Amino acid sequence: MKNLSFVTILLLCFLCLGTSCSRQAQRYKIAVSQCSDDAWRRKMNEEMERELLFHPSLQISLRQANANSALQCRQIDSLIMEKPDLLIVSPNEADEVEPAITRAFLKGIPIVVADRKVNGNYYTAFVGGDNYAVGQIIAQYICDHWSDQPCTIFEIEGLPGSTPAVLRHKGLVDGLSTNFQIKAKANGEWFEEPGYEAAKSLLLTYGKPDFIVAQNDLMGIGARRAAKEVFPNDEIHIIGVDALTGDGLGIDAICDGILEASATYASRGDLVIQTAEAILSGKPFVRDNNLSTSMIDLKGAIAMQQYANEMEHRVETIQLLQNKISEMNETISMQKMVVYASISIVILLIVLFVILWKIVSYRKRVHLERERTQRTIEEQKHRLEIMSTELARVQATATVADKFMQQLMREIEVRMADTDLNVNTLSEALHISRAQLFRKTKALTGCSPVDLIRSIRLKRGQQMLLNTDETIQQIAYAVGFTSASYFTKCYKDLFGTSPGDIKSVQRYR
Repeated sequence: MKNLSFVTILLLCFLCLGTSCSRQAQRYKIAVSQCSDDAWRRKMNEEMERELLFHPSLQISLRQANANSALQCRQIDSLIMEKPDLLIVSPNEADEVEPAITRAFLKGIPIVVADRKVNGNYYTAFVGGDNYAVGQIIAQYICDHWSDQPCTIFEIEGLPGSTPAVLRHKGLVDGLSTNFQIKAKANGEWFEEPGYEAAKSLLLTYGKPDFIVAQNDLMGIGARRAAKEVFPNDEIHIIGVDALTGDGLGIDAICDGILEASATYASRGDLVIQTAEAILSGKPFVRDNNLSTSMIDLKGAIAMQQYANEMEHRVETIQLLQNKISEMNETISMQKMVVYASISIVILLIVLFVILWKIVSYRKRVHLERERTQRTIEEQKHRLEIMSTELARVQATATVADKFMQQLMREIEVRMADTDLNVNTLSEALHISRAQLFRKTKALTGCSPVDLIRSIRLKRGQQMLLNTDETIQQIAYAVGFTSASYFTKCYKDLFGTSPGDIKSVQRYR
């Protein structure tokens, strides 16, 4: 059993070793809470997914708040209970979501705030643009491209009160000179259809403006539709925000003449993942990553389209290579498992061979010992037979001495179990003195009465060992010994083997 336990433990150790060697590196769980599922956020997600190809130790799970700050707070509190290794938050409204971010940070969860910065210091890192700078760069563009005075501007804003809407409006107002006026503004809710309705209402109410500034490209596209309907023959300059690549988004709109230009800062989902990886790995990182803002016109849009197409091709190539690498890793892992299993089997066979060899050797030793003991018993039996024959012959020609010996032997046989049997009791039973008993016994047997008594007891004990199932202790008491250990010692002194060996042979027979 001990050998089998050793084999089992050894096999398990090798299997565990193989498993541990084939396991992938530690994976970090990153939870992402985003304010909404808009085009800008989808672009950031695509960039994060591309960057994850270079960081296989990271895995992300995404939740959307659908532009609902209260829902986003509940989602963050739920994510705290799941204990992610890091939390990425794109706040819907910084002031309303900040308490939930603070709770997560105080629980020891690293926080990367993306796109919209929160107040205070309860975050680990920030990656995002400056929405106030977006408004200012649009104002600068209008001032640089409009020489006539004055200039009227309509503004299509996102959700009123949201952080980007407030900051972009403030930057635009602060950046315009005194002769440039925001004549009216309306809520476009960040989407094309509400932007269309808001722009159409402004155009019908206030007439034709020189510029329409939409706080994102989708609302700008909707505003262009409204302008073509209300003033089909007039030129209205429409500026958006985001300049995203993709079908029907800002870059396409600029190339198609729908938008004149668009203010943008990079979403940098790749930088978000790089920062998260640096935090989790204990590497140095920049805490506040404020992304630069720029204006994209037709020339820049064409260049960005070409870059996006090239990037898409390269991403496809990277994904193809990643798939090949994954297939190779699976093949290598399988080969490792086969190798470790083979090694384990070989070691198991070696151990089993050693155990088998030990068992065979043990059985061989037992067999040889049994044969030796059997030979000893046979020799003892032969000696007993000789002695019995000699005794019978002597008895047949009995003399006075023989009669004395017969009487002596009878008295010893009768009192065999009596532990008090000694020279005194024998001399009294035979009606002779101790001295006479000693002389006659010594002359006839060559040994003293005490030695004769012990010899006869041991021979009777030998007969009982060979012919009965009684224990050694029972036999020792039956032949007059006070302890089994003394019986065993005397027996071995006389016969050269122990009573235990006799019993072992009897069990094998």
